[in-house]
Amino acid sequence: MTGLSRIKAQPRAVTQLNLAATESGARPHVLQFRNLLCHDQYAPCYGTIARYGQGIREVLDWGCGNGHLSFFLLTRGWLVTGYSYEPEPEAVIAHDNFTFVPGIDGDPVRLPFEDRRFDAVFSMGVLEHVSEFGGTVTASLTELRRVLRPGGLFFCFHLPNAETWIEPMVARFSKNAELHELKFRRDEIETLWSAHHFEILEMGRYNFLPRNMLGRFGDGMLSRVVLRRAVNAADAAGA
Repeated sequence: MTGLSRIKAQPRAVTQLNLAATESGARPHVLQFRNLLCHDQYAPCYGTIARYGQGIREVLDWGCGNGHLSFFLLTRGWLVTGYSYEPEPEAVIAHDNFTFVPGIDGDPVRLPFEDRRFDAVFSMGVLEHVSEFGGTVTASLTELRRVLRPGGLFFCFHLPNAETWIEPMVARFSKNAELHELKFRRDEIETLWSAHHFEILEMGRYNFLPRNMLGRFGDGMLSRVVLRRAVNAADAAGA
């Protein structure tokens, strides 16, 4: 799986990435790519990466999971290291610029990389879960800071909002719902980042609507342009 075409992070970025995933055979392995309405939740992330991604060469996808973010990062032409306790992601396993490093048994914090290794580190829905496996947010931030080069960038996406309406609603109607144990307020994020010597370049809210609930469905109605535009507009207005 070599030669993925680079995509521009713009409103069409999701459609272009989804097409690249389909053409490369990666799409079936990634739940987030199975319908465009669900996949659209990552458009703000792609845009942010494009705005700050100049000059980046080597990056870490911390907690890469099924490889959906690694797939996007590879289209930027970067050298991507995926670190995870899950199996090597099939979506990117054969890509020449992807290296998989398995998690260290019994240690949810320490990373097997030298100091100042990466130009950028990415956390997509990972940082809030380290405490569930015996780690702490502060310890992980310290370790991530260690492996970043001077002037390096830390992109943290999908950090759960303490003021969200989605999880209280889901908890009310589903006894078996998987909810985040740890959620954050804006001032808490600012304090954590400052304590670890990160300068915040941009912070914002997105995904007002429960996009992941749509992931169980396939294409069809959920990928129609008119419906996508309507849901994306409502989502942006709510955020």
